[in-house]
Amino acid sequence: MSSTFTLLAIHGRYAGALQFERLKAFLPENISFQTIDLPGFGNLKDIQIKNKARDYSNYLHSVIVQLPQPVVVLGFDTGCYIALEYCQTYESFLSGLILHSLPKEVFTQSFWDELIQPITSAKELISISPSLNSHAFSNYKQRFISEGKASSQESDKLKKVFNNSWLKTLNQLDIPATLLYGGKDKAPSNEESNLLSRILPNHINKTIPNWGFFPMIELPGDYAQEVLSFAKQFTKPLCV
Repeated sequence: MSSTFTLLAIHGRYAGALQFERLKAFLPENISFQTIDLPGFGNLKDIQIKNKARDYSNYLHSVIVQLPQPVVVLGFDTGCYIALEYCQTYESFLSGLILHSLPKEVFTQSFWDELIQPITSAKELISISPSLNSHAFSNYKQRFISEGKASSQESDKLKKVFNNSWLKTLNQLDIPATLLYGGKDKAPSNEESNLLSRILPNHINKTIPNWGFFPMIELPGDYAQEVLSFAKQFTKPLCV
């Protein structure tokens, strides 16, 4: 079956591509869903690149040029900023951006504990997703938490490269975009919101009241539905 479009997910600072693993089961077969580990994370934990924004952009381009067009990027946390940096040079290679939960400035052990608290109980998640096998989730949970803690050093590197000072240097983009926020997540600052409005004049904001920080883990079915609705809009002239 040929794909109608490619949805490429770019993770943030918390656990590499693993954080999107539960999403795959809720996406239709005619969508080419791709996830990547950034250098220093997951399967690429031994791969290092220079700590410059354009190095992450060039790495991303080496992936995207091999994917079936059209391509929509789903960025999460720092993945949002990497997608914006990518579009500074390679905007024409993408049909749209879905940017979910822009980076938080603070990333400490206590903040990490706060983030993962909602997913530490398999019992609670199984009540949300009755089809979830408790043993399978327990295994996933341990992998996710372990990888998140192991990536703390790389997380610090990303935070130093992609911050508000960097955001101020970006040029305006024409690409259509959706900025997704969870109602139970922390909202961006006024400064960040103003900067994003300047960079992405063709964007809309949407807040999902029952989403926390990791809805792709806690509510993968709902997450897939929201993401797909916008991805289809961005590729509508090319989809049948």
